Amino acid sequence: MKISFRFPSFLTALAGTARASVRATIRAAALAGVVIAGGVLWSSGGAPAAFADDQRSTTRPVYRAGEWRKYGQQFNAHINAATAGLKKGDAQLVFVGDSITEGWASDGRATWNKFYGTRNALNLGLSADRTQNVLFRLEKLKGALGQTKPKAVVVLIGYNNITAVYNGKSSPAATAAGVKAVVQRLKASWPSAKYLVLHVLPAKDPRDVKRIKELNALLPQTLRGERNVTLLDFTPAFATGSGAIKPNLTKDGVHLTAAGYEVWAEKMEPALAKILGPL
Repeated sequence: MKISFRFPSFLTALAGTARASVRATIRAAALAGVVIAGGVLWSSGGAPAAFADDQRSTTRPVYRAGEWRKYGQQFNAHINAATAGLKKGDAQLVFVGDSITEGWASDGRATWNKFYGTRNALNLGLSADRTQNVLFRLEKLKGALGQTKPKAVVVLIGYNNITAVYNGKSSPAATAAGVKAVVQRLKASWPSAKYLVLHVLPAKDPRDVKRIKELNALLPQTLRGERNVTLLDFTPAFATGSGAIKPNLTKDGVHLTAAGYEVWAEKMEPALAKILGPL
């Protein structure tokens, strides 16, 4: 007996509407300069308009797509400025990190000018970045990275991976692996540079104090064997007896005051002077 089956007419119409909607989306994306690849919408600037930000992955490039509306313009502006700075080809000192590094341009400006103003320094800090997000930025910048050859690179990253305050999802061990991945990616572009990798600075929240201590304890072993890498621990200068950041060095329990940036610069100067020479 032959059995025939026919979809109800309303389901057939619904499928046709869905196909038409997909085709319309693709046409609109093309007109807007968006490429659809692997189910992800990528803008003409190279940043995805939709991407599942896997917080568990600390060692592969990931874009912070969940924050596209507030982050997209900031990201593109950063990439444009960083590309221009790298293409000048004269950067001798590069800072890589998150908002704490980015803050050299605001609260740390006076200290930056004092310590780094004559050293052709370039700031590649971007607010809220985790290790995986830095790796994404470095991939976006890889065409420009080779156009300069810094002598020294300062890396401070990892807080946003583990913080309870900002809902970090990564374990200390995974974050330490992410720090190593960032260093190795930078070394692939700048093999002759000397690297100063900082322990994550103290914070105020007791949950973060615990997680930061766990992360920092893993960094020496994680980075052991990495050539031209010096690990710097400024915790004694920044922390109280409880391990929390000193109140006068932070404006919100995480980000630094002008005094905080001054302590950072002063504590790092001996190591930096060995690479760049004294001020």
